[in-house]
Amino acid sequence: MQALSIGGGCSVCRRWARYAALKRQFGDVSKLQSEVQTLTTKLDTLEDQIRFKGLPAGGRSVTALKARIGAYRVYLGTLGYVPSSSAFDFVVDPKADMNAYFDGARLVIAPPLVGAIDTILRDYSFRALKELKPDFWDANLTTASGLASGIADYLPASYLASPVVGREFVRIYRARLPKDQYPKDYLRNLANSSRFPQPGAENFDQYGLGEAWGGMFWTLRTAIGCPATKSGCPIIDQMILDSWRVVPLNANFGRQYARILIAKTRLAAGAAASDQLRRDLVKRGMVL
Repeated sequence: MQALSIGGGCSVCRRWARYAALKRQFGDVSKLQSEVQTLTTKLDTLEDQIRFKGLPAGGRSVTALKARIGAYRVYLGTLGYVPSSSAFDFVVDPKADMNAYFDGARLVIAPPLVGAIDTILRDYSFRALKELKPDFWDANLTTASGLASGIADYLPASYLASPVVGREFVRIYRARLPKDQYPKDYLRNLANSSRFPQPGAENFDQYGLGEAWGGMFWTLRTAIGCPATKSGCPIIDQMILDSWRVVPLNANFGRQYARILIAKTRLAAGAAASDQLRRDLVKRGMVL
């Protein structure tokens, strides 16, 4: 299968052109030109690194995926994540029945889910989380996988301007999903007040923990004043991603992450926002 590029170069150029105009007023133009050239070149060399397998080359599905994943990748770039130069395969596999997942190297998805963009962006987010913190992937640490699940739910939700996760998944597989386990027309809603499950609880897993983290992130997004209908909330989304990058991987992972996020929120958004974040974490059962 021919390698197909993810677009986005023009968006990068426009973004940096705006940045350049501001920097010329306040900074060293020669240094800026070097920065722009280096970063633009680095991003452009990544365009050929995502390869679609299992879809007709040049088909409408590939074109749509290129555009949607490319735009999301550019957004993650504004938050500080630049993908590695290693090849990344997007595999449409009939054996992945009712499933989509990132296996550490590839994004694998069942054919019916090719149009489920929030599912696709959620699993692409795991690639970013692994590359920002490589040791987490094989750590087998529930608190880390739960936080990762919450971030992977939240970032696409913020970008797509909707707290609802998995609506298209449920629509596609409604007839095969047990109604008692999936009573809603979606998998999760980040506009929630879910508590962090404790060790030993039935829902102490990546999804139970992730639902509480995702809800906390969405509550913070709302408290900061980002409209629910606005695509992305950079001030919060960047802190969420950067806190993940710097937090040490150990038994107190979740608690330490929360403390880092509180400190970053105070610096970026003020004491009132960080105090509200602390109260929400405690209300959800986090011991700080």
